[in-house]
Amino acid sequence: MIIEEEIDTEDTREAENAVEEDEETEADEDAPEGMIQCLVCGEYYQAITEPHLQTHDMTIQEYREEYGEDMPLRPDDKA
Repeated sequence: MIIEEEIDTEDTREAENAVEEDEETEADEDAPEGMIQCLVCGEYYQAITEPHLQTHDMTIQEYREEYGEDMPLRPDDKA
């Protein structure tokens, strides 16, 4: 039983990651020019700043830990 639960959990994580990747791709394609989407609230901004993240009770470090170290905070940061 324990093995089955571990497999189910692993499959669930893989499915969640796939959905998140699809959402990020769609967000990049729909972003207004010169704007970046906050992944917490979904709103678009010229930059994801510390004062904005404080409205979500987050720091920039916590945002990057949650959404990835390479997550851009400004539109020109995109690879």
